Amino acid sequence: MADIKEDLPLVSVIVLTYENFGFLSDTLNTIYEQGYPNMETIISDDSTEKFSTGYIEDQVKRLGKIQYIPYRVLKNEHNLGIVAHANKVAKLTKGKFIKFLSPGDGFTGRDSLELLTKKAMKDDAMVATSVSLVCEKEFGKACYQFPSFRHQKVLQDTPDKLRAVMLSSNIISAASTIYRRDFFDVAGGFDSSYRYLDDWPTWLTLLRKGEKISFLQHTTVFYMLGGISSKHGTAFDSELLREDLMRCIEREVLPFLPELPWYRRKIVLYRYYGLKKDAYMLRRPDFRVVGIFMHAKSIAKRFYLTLKGQLK
Repeated sequence: MADIKEDLPLVSVIVLTYENFGFLSDTLNTIYEQGYPNMETIISDDSTEKFSTGYIEDQVKRLGKIQYIPYRVLKNEHNLGIVAHANKVAKLTKGKFIKFLSPGDGFTGRDSLELLTKKAMKDDAMVATSVSLVCEKEFGKACYQFPSFRHQKVLQDTPDKLRAVMLSSNIISAASTIYRRDFFDVAGGFDSSYRYLDDWPTWLTLLRKGEKISFLQHTTVFYMLGGISSKHGTAFDSELLREDLMRCIEREVLPFLPELPWYRRKIVLYRYYGLKKDAYMLRRPDFRVVGIFMHAKSIAKRFYLTLKGQLK
């Protein structure tokens, strides 16, 4: 392996947009403030009607340092959806590693990209992830860490033990994840049978195949709530994600349900019947109890965040 202190490979940082430009300049600013010495950037829009490549190029140039960092601004002729869009742009990059961000996301420090890349190189990992600081309304103002401290310990365990938790809950932050180019060139990238859901099926498939997901116990990005998977509070309440989530559960979770403890099986089935809008099953006493528990847990979390305020 190359000396990762001296020979840092090219990393392609991709910003995917679609009708969400409110914090784009903040996101770009954290990218161009990185101390990483070997980087290219691509800003790619998924066919937003009023997207202007010229306007975005002007924004990029005003940030400075751009003369040292190759960049491209792209726009799809037709809307592809998150998964196909990400796969398409990844094929256009030259980097050995690929990092995705969305407007509202941003690196937490000047060394974030370097730390994440070095972790992936050290562990020879196809995928390496880290910790996100989740923000609600203000860019860079964190409410809480994701994954939680408890789940950070799970992420350092074996693929089998991590998958056992991941079957009922996605505890990996896509915003703070980096991919080796082999993930797209060899493994085929994100599953194109999904339109919007790129992360959970990817983690479950990789872990099922025994692939280790490397974890850096360090915060590398801010993640802004309000996208498809978070603007309703949970991905399971997003109508756009409903079909993808059902497909993921049917393929990657239900066949392995016996591996889960009974209470996790109940949570999985409660969410599945909720996605199917199966009122008959949801009226069953056992699922009513699960529903009350999930609702109480959500209220307790919001109350905790209100009291806790900003995580330092």
